[in-house]
Amino acid sequence: MFAPMRIWRPWHRKINVNQKRYAVVSSITASAVPSLVMARGHRIETVPELPLVAWKGEVEDIRYINRKGPLIVYGTEGAKLVKAFRNIPGVEIANVERLNLLKLIPGGHLGRFVIWTKSAFEKLDSIYGSVDKVSEKKGYMLPRGKMENAELARILIRMRCSRL
Repeated sequence: MFAPMRIWRPWHRKINVNQKRYAVVSSITASAVPSLVMARGHRIETVPELPLVAWKGEVEDIRYINRKGPLIVYGTEGAKLVKAFRNIPGVEIANVERLNLLKLIPGGHLGRFVIWTKSAFEKLDSIYGSVDKVSEKKGYMLPRGKMENAELARILIRMRCSRL
């Protein structure tokens, strides 16, 4: 059919809301792991700690390749921050209440360099909850680890050695 009046192909797939929220929370935690952020190509050797709450530095202008730079997440100081960073190539801006999964993990690769404002970082606990607090999102609980010690290989080796 040539030039249909409406698009009839299913370009998007419906996904459960809790799965989307789980993916957003997982990508937020991955942005705090330095090895994942460095594996994506961000140069963070001089960054004192992750997650970064203030930003100093320069953005390189690479010709013809629009690489993804840092993502700046803001809370209450929206209009001034958007005007300040909207013309820098590679830098994207997002509100903490409307975090987009495609901005957090572009191309499906975890570990984007995320710069948080102080108000956005404080607001994360109220939006997604914590171990002690319930989240604002209806019917959502923060995912918890299944194991206390994630080094399963070490535990199994110790158990084998103790049997001998």
